[in-house]
Amino acid sequence: MITFLKQTLQLLLAPTKGWEDVASNSPDARRSLIHGLLPIIAVAAISVFARAIWEHQSFLMLLLSVLTTFAQYFLTYYVALLAMVTALPYITISGDTPDENRIAVFLCYSVSMMACIAVIGNFMPMELTLVQFLPIYVAVVMAQGRIFLSVDPESMGKYVGLTVGSVIVPVYLIEYLLDKITL
Repeated sequence: MITFLKQTLQLLLAPTKGWEDVASNSPDARRSLIHGLLPIIAVAAISVFARAIWEHQSFLMLLLSVLTTFAQYFLTYYVALLAMVTALPYITISGDTPDENRIAVFLCYSVSMMACIAVIGNFMPMELTLVQFLPIYVAVVMAQGRIFLSVDPESMGKYVGLTVGSVIVPVYLIEYLLDKITL
């Protein structure tokens, strides 16, 4: 988990170099999921309890928010995996299609960055506009992962649309749907 956190931090500080290091380490998708993404999602979910300091909600509502937050990021990972595995072969350099393991590793890091934004937001006593714009930076970091996934430079616009549409949009869409269901 420490290696996953270090590489996530490196991706945030220097995205191009970070993706090169992720590629050189050739991580296993299952290991990245179990020892990287799932613990970060759990921390994001548990951090919902920090909101109890500023918001007066019942324990049951907070517990429901914890479960919703975990489900939100967990489902986002699998929705994004389905979208990326389906669409990525059409925009990669011919003959150099990334395997499902690389796509899954890419998504583990991308979804974990989105979950880290939730942790930051949960510890803020009020909603800050800056925190609301952090997903744009995650989109920039994902765009730098183009070489990691062997995306054709001419398909950069499609790639950014695919990553934003499969990672960032589902986070908020699933949150909205789960909030409507739990009300």
